[in-house]
Amino acid sequence: MRKNKKNYGNFQDDNELLTLELIHRYVEVLDKYFGSVCELDIIFNFEKAYFILDELVMAGEVQETSKKAVLKQIEFADNYQVRAGKLLLPVATF
Repeated sequence: MRKNKKNYGNFQDDNELLTLELIHRYVEVLDKYFGSVCELDIIFNFEKAYFILDELVMAGEVQETSKKAVLKQIEFADNYQVRAGKLLLPVATF
């Protein structure tokens, strides 16, 4: 049985160029979504940044490579949240 040794979070037989390409793609999608992404965007919108990463990667494997498809899914989720927020009934105050 062959054991994979970890090397800085990657398995030895993982392609470093593909890992760098994935990081680059993540930054491109963040930049497209936030306009010009900066550290504060990620700090104050951590849930959204994590959701975007989750659209790209699932269980350590690349799920989607298309920026358009990821941005479309994020737009759908944003619209769903807005519609769901409008459906919530206001809480009665006494």
